[in-house]
Amino acid sequence: MTLDENAVRALLRMDELIPVAVEDIAAADPVYRKAAQADEAQPSG
Repeated sequence: MTLDENAVRALLRMDELIPVAVEDIAAADPVYRKAAQADEAQPSG
């Protein structure tokens, strides 16, 4: 495998942390929370 395993693990870890950070921001910011709820209400596609 040519890809650095540590780099892959770091990317996977980052991918797990990003949604948590977004949830923390949404919880702390009512304006962001409203925007996020409006965004979720939109049908995707």
